Amino acid sequence: MSSLKYQLNDIFVMFANCIPVKGYKRSIIYNLQYSDYLPVPNSMIGFVEMLSKMTIEDVLRHFKNDHETALSYLEFLINNGLGQIIDGRYRKHFTPMSMSFHTPSSITNAVIDIKDDFYINKKIIDELSVLNSHTLQIRCFHDFNMKMIERILNMVNSTSIFNIQIFITENTQISKPEIDRLLSRNPRIEKLIVFNSKRKNNKSPAFRNFCHFVETALTPNDCGKISPAYFITSISLFTESQHHNTCLNRKVCIDINGDIKNCPAMSRSFGNIRDTSIAQAIAKPGFKDLWNIRKDDIEVCRDCEFRYMCTDCRTFIKDEKNIYSQPSKCTYNPYIAKWQGEEGYISIEDMPARE
Repeated sequence: MSSLKYQLNDIFVMFANCIPVKGYKRSIIYNLQYSDYLPVPNSMIGFVEMLSKMTIEDVLRHFKNDHETALSYLEFLINNGLGQIIDGRYRKHFTPMSMSFHTPSSITNAVIDIKDDFYINKKIIDELSVLNSHTLQIRCFHDFNMKMIERILNMVNSTSIFNIQIFITENTQISKPEIDRLLSRNPRIEKLIVFNSKRKNNKSPAFRNFCHFVETALTPNDCGKISPAYFITSISLFTESQHHNTCLNRKVCIDINGDIKNCPAMSRSFGNIRDTSIAQAIAKPGFKDLWNIRKDDIEVCRDCEFRYMCTDCRTFIKDEKNIYSQPSKCTYNPYIAKWQGEEGYISIEDMPARE
């Protein structure tokens, strides 16, 4: 017996930050304010669309042959904090969230791979700051020293860069207390990942950043992986994904040779940092071509319910001749709603042709 209470002309309104997204097999309601999401059956999408146009009484009357299901759907939405019941006269005051996306930054994020004979200098950091980049990812695949890392961090002070991610290979000369001191003194570091390490993870003393030790090795080709561990449910990514590529939009990368690229794993270079500024490189024809490829444009991805929380790889794709091909490192099949390793999983390539 339902305990739901409502008046004759009451309606249900979804909160603007709670957005249903339909996939081929199932759907998801994104709760963008709380960085969460709830899988739901596709039938829930049609139900929510009806609620946006009709009173609760009219919707339940429409489902007179399946009254209990309609009530359970409505209670699910309310109990999960996705919306509320209001007087129907106030529907016009509940407007949908804008899907526009704008940033004043010419570049929002940068990836720089470093090694002994190529390191980040003040000129590069200043160029990124002028372009208003706010995120910098530093990756080192070889031995490093703490002074090199500290030198880079000192250059970042008083710049637009406020979010730093550091990926390094294990160096036994660097002690855990030294790493903890580095994190506690540099709040701009969001995370420090130490690869090829046997050390155990423990809580960092720093306020907002963390250190994570991983046993696997790191290579320049270790990008493009797609899994729930990398999903981001946020207003910024959701709105950006409506218009742009969620990995390459406003990104610049410098590989270990100093070549300026869209991604360090890509072969195409737009100049070398030794004789080309970042601003000159991103202004060259072709650099921005991949920025506007959306998940809705990509084969298979456009049928996936996770498409607006998933970053998109254009480097490692299944068909190199088709820029709209599915990422090759994705192991989710949206046509059966299963990840590789789950019972009943079938790869997309092994599935029968769909109508």
